[in-house]
Amino acid sequence: ALASKNKRKRPYRGDEASLQRSILKYIRLQYPEALALHIANEGKRTGRAGANLKRLGMLPGVVDILIVGEGGRAFFMEVKTPTGKLSQAQKEFYDACLFRNIPASVVTSLAEAECILRLWDGSHGLRFSKRGYDLPPKKRPHRNWE
Repeated sequence: ALASKNKRKRPYRGDEASLQRSILKYIRLQYPEALALHIANEGKRTGRAGANLKRLGMLPGVVDILIVGEGGRAFFMEVKTPTGKLSQAQKEFYDACLFRNIPASVVTSLAEAECILRLWDGSHGLRFSKRGYDLPPKKRPHRNWE
């Protein structure tokens, strides 16, 4: 009984993953010409694997979602549950984005993400131009990887 009282319950991460999937689905439907992807920077690794990823350029605190819009403009979005908190590394990454004038935001709901995306669209041109990739429609790259 004593052991079970002292055991720390691991936080359930499913809500954040589910929210992130919803946000990515929304981006792909609303902004089909934007490139939106998850940056896989989370998870436990062995010391050797972690060291190798650092040598390959992995940075601590990098956000969950990268969106590339018109003209190659980058946008970063960190997804948190309503009770989630940013780590110190995430705060530093966010500050680095703001220092470089890169739009970055932390969202805790799909509604917040929609508002941020509309703001970015109006002020930074998130949408691609009408010409898309500058390729004829039949020669556009496949989008199956989404």
